[in-house]
Amino acid sequence: MYAGWGTGRAYALGQLGAGQFTREIDRQLLLGAGQYGVNARYGGQFTAASVETGYRLGDGRASLTPYLGADYARVDSDSFSEQGGLGFGLRTQGGVSTRSQALAGVRAERQWGSWALRGYAEWQQLLSSDGLTQDASFVGVDAWAPMAGLQPARSGGLLGLSVESWLTRNTRVAFGYDQRFGPRGDLSQVALRYS
Repeated sequence: MYAGWGTGRAYALGQLGAGQFTREIDRQLLLGAGQYGVNARYGGQFTAASVETGYRLGDGRASLTPYLGADYARVDSDSFSEQGGLGFGLRTQGGVSTRSQALAGVRAERQWGSWALRGYAEWQQLLSSDGLTQDASFVGVDAWAPMAGLQPARSGGLLGLSVESWLTRNTRVAFGYDQRFGPRGDLSQVALRYS
């Protein structure tokens, strides 16, 4: 669900969402000279809410929009146990993860005819979190330890840049690059979109 309000250059918006997910994992384990397949299937539910307000500076050809916001997310995950792999598959217990954070950022846009250049920078400041560290154990050995990965229980930033062009009246193509940085971890993403 989405609600927005705008007057002149200022805007405010709010979003609520909920759903469920199913995930299937298939991977290969290398044990000595052997290769063994493991698989698992699990699911869960999620809820999310966010608010944002900002003020657009500039005109239709070039603009800069500073904004502030906050969001909250909750994920209820089922347990899973990987089958196969001679007992070296992983298992986890089900759990509930929550995180709330404050957002501060700026979006920029410049248009030249049918071309547009867009960029953004955003800092996500952690306000609270619970249950974000997942413990796992081998299926055949009862030895639990935290799984390594990104650090959603920390603050972090995002940077992004994209170029978009209208090819025809109804067709456009966009190329974008996004980079996560800071204590939450580094992660890059490149995207090409045709619509």
